[in-house]
Amino acid sequence: MADTTIKINGKDFNPKRTTLVGWTQLEEIRMGMEEAISKNDFENYFLLTVKFIEIASNPSGIEWEQVSWYEFLTAFSACVEKNLPTIKFPILTNSKEKNEKAPWEYKGRSWYFWLNLFASNYGWSEKYIGDLEIDTAIGLFQEITIDDQLEKEFTYSLSEIAFPYNKSTKESKYKPMERPEW
Repeated sequence: MADTTIKINGKDFNPKRTTLVGWTQLEEIRMGMEEAISKNDFENYFLLTVKFIEIASNPSGIEWEQVSWYEFLTAFSACVEKNLPTIKFPILTNSKEKNEKAPWEYKGRSWYFWLNLFASNYGWSEKYIGDLEIDTAIGLFQEITIDDQLEKEFTYSLSEIAFPYNKSTKESKYKPMERPEW
């Protein structure tokens, strides 16, 4: 990914690609932005957008309140684009919509999810995990999930549930375990 310098109010602005810990912060902010817009809280939306831009760029000393809406949107879009995964991971394309928050969701959970995932699977330190490149982290997450699914399928195949009995044919036939859509 090439460096992209754009001019905002005549100053150089450089969006940057964050590491995993920064990306989780951006995701938390994005969720806060969605909540703010759903409540018509435009002031909070603006403040969260500024926070997003500042995490995803090199400090620039730009007074965001003084920037035109077009330049502000350009800066935000550049930061979003710079921090998108560059690989189309199937695990990110789950078609089932999640409209309700799980009861265990809390602010900051995104980071603890990734930290727990990699620490428990690989024994890595918090610093090492936080410095992971976004695509590497998502790719490893997908591989951990695939390993988990295959282990569950193997265990399932050893149980009687995997071989339902058909009374009309008087036979048991293997019924594969359902797999995630991705």
